[in-house]
Amino acid sequence: MTSIRQRQSVDRLIHNLGRLVFDMHIYTSEGGNTCARGGQDARYAIENELKRLDTNLGPVLQKLSADIDGIFDGSVRPKMEEGASTASAEANNTCAKWGAPFIRDKTKDRREGGLHFMTYKATTRRNGVYTSPTFGPVDFNEDLAEPMYRSMTIVWDRAFSGMLWRVMEGLKTDLMARIQDFTDGLQRQLELLGIAAIRTDRLATQVMGSAQNKLTEMVSYLKDIVTTRQRDISRIVTPHIQTKMLDEYGQCAAESGSGMFVRMKTYMAQGIDNKRASMFDEATHMLMEQLMDLQTELVQYVKGVVASLITDLRRAFEPLWEDPSNSYVVRQAFAKALDEFTDKMRVIYREAGIQNTDERHIIPAPTQRQPGGAAQGSGSVTCVAGVTGDFTVTRQPEWQTFSKTIYKKEDTSYGSHERYGEMGVRVKTELVSNNCLKETMETVSRVHTLHIKQEKQTADTSSTDASLMTFGQQTLNDLHQGRLESAPWM
Repeated sequence: MTSIRQRQSVDRLIHNLGRLVFDMHIYTSEGGNTCARGGQDARYAIENELKRLDTNLGPVLQKLSADIDGIFDGSVRPKMEEGASTASAEANNTCAKWGAPFIRDKTKDRREGGLHFMTYKATTRRNGVYTSPTFGPVDFNEDLAEPMYRSMTIVWDRAFSGMLWRVMEGLKTDLMARIQDFTDGLQRQLELLGIAAIRTDRLATQVMGSAQNKLTEMVSYLKDIVTTRQRDISRIVTPHIQTKMLDEYGQCAAESGSGMFVRMKTYMAQGIDNKRASMFDEATHMLMEQLMDLQTELVQYVKGVVASLITDLRRAFEPLWEDPSNSYVVRQAFAKALDEFTDKMRVIYREAGIQNTDERHIIPAPTQRQPGGAAQGSGSVTCVAGVTGDFTVTRQPEWQTFSKTIYKKEDTSYGSHERYGEMGVRVKTELVSNNCLKETMETVSRVHTLHIKQEKQTADTSSTDASLMTFGQQTLNDLHQGRLESAPWM
């Protein structure tokens, strides 16, 4: 069992790490062309749908609480109370059996008779628990609690190995259905706002896969909690009885001299008869309190997972309203490293023998030929080399040298290029559609840029990767410290 749990823990760790790496890889590959106004409309739509989802998940959590309450209060409690009554009724007979005549014949089963007076006293001196060399283990507390356990064992096992499991699986199904409704409705709204269906489909696939994995892990963790807690809860009856019987054990242990065995049996019989009703009722009450605490713990944990899911959904759809220029340089700076991490993560899945269900493959954006030969969604960028005289328009690879390069917005349908910045200004190159060109030109002056100090006029192309990673690190520091500047309108 220990090795199985260790394997499950390792599997969960690999899945969690894999989802993080794959989601980061998808984010760095995002290259949308949402214009500012469309981005704000998308943000409002996403936030409204998230609020609606949060509202729709409320009844699911209420149903969870009601289902658990129905199991604990509706199924377990009646059998628990029935067991308490049975234990109370049998307590006097159990006590009398301890004081029955001792069987001295070694050919017979001594456990069919009573205890030797010295064994009886040794047991009371140890608060009701003793292992006799001749009689074997003796436990007064367990003997008194046994009828209660016997009555509730079947329904207890059914509740914690069947009914609760079905509730948790049903919870997962309900949550996935609500999230599916959220993504379906949001996709329709985003497409009406002009966001390409292929982008929304990709994000929907990503969030549904992530939610599926997170909820599967949630159910597994809840089962671990329940298995451990129910075992601990079921064991509180015997210690409670021992606590209630400490006075009687103390009286018996203090006895000595002639007639002490009779007096010990009298103390025990009177004490049990006086306390049998209250101590089993108290045990029932303690059990129910622990079960209600478990119910609260389970519901609160699920609420935390639901809140985390909503946060994940918001982050997943954030690129649809975020100005791509704000994060393009950062994303590209880490793209190569994340490519390597993704490859290594696939190797980890393969070597661990785990099916890779966490990776959502990147769907390329549709390619449209534009007048002038540029292709939308190609992932390439256009740059204007900053040289004296005419500007030379060239196609650049994904990894570029940032020295002496001026990036610009381009609409190839116009057959011309306009300069939006001076040396050192960094603006993300993207191909914009005709209907967003005017707004892009109006807002380009507000795009966050970074001024790069030129230390050398020429750069060795072999140092491109190192320079790029240094640039990415500096960009992250500037983002963190809020030192990004707005590009001036030229």
